[in-house]
Amino acid sequence: WRVLDTNESVADPHVPLRLENVGMYKYSIVETMKQSLKMYQRVGFQDQDLEDIKDFFFRFPLHIMILQQIIGFLQMLLTTLAFKNDITFFRGRSDYHGLSSRSLGTDTVHEIVIFLYLFDFENISRIVLFQVGTSALIGAWKYVRVARLGVRWAYLLPWAAHRRMESVSADERDTEDMDAKGM
Repeated sequence: WRVLDTNESVADPHVPLRLENVGMYKYSIVETMKQSLKMYQRVGFQDQDLEDIKDFFFRFPLHIMILQQIIGFLQMLLTTLAFKNDITFFRGRSDYHGLSSRSLGTDTVHEIVIFLYLFDFENISRIVLFQVGTSALIGAWKYVRVARLGVRWAYLLPWAAHRRMESVSADERDTEDMDAKGM
């Protein structure tokens, strides 16, 4: 202990101390994160990037962050399995009776509009954007398969041709007639 100022009329400074009891696991995780952030700075990360990383890791307690990661992983897994199931259902099929080409078309337009709306946001997660974009692409592929879209040339321009009514199946013709009445 050493006196800061020899002048007796000046009071000693008041230095507030805050002590926090932290468990060993939390302390080791926080110290590891601090070292990682210093390494990221040396590599070339900007201060804003580091603030985003700190905000991500220290906004919530560790158990909530782990729960969020597990839920995100499960959501990604189930979405991937749903995409796989959609593709395997439509891939080898040639008869689409009972499937409405008009409802698939409107569903595809809705998915594209949602994708473009989300794409406009700058803070949207790229994982979510990828999933919605993939869903829109798969929806468009399904519509092309069910509606039997093709390209025909007229007036030196390509035009989309809807050839579902040219199919040989009477069930598909009945589906398309009901679809036209319903939509």
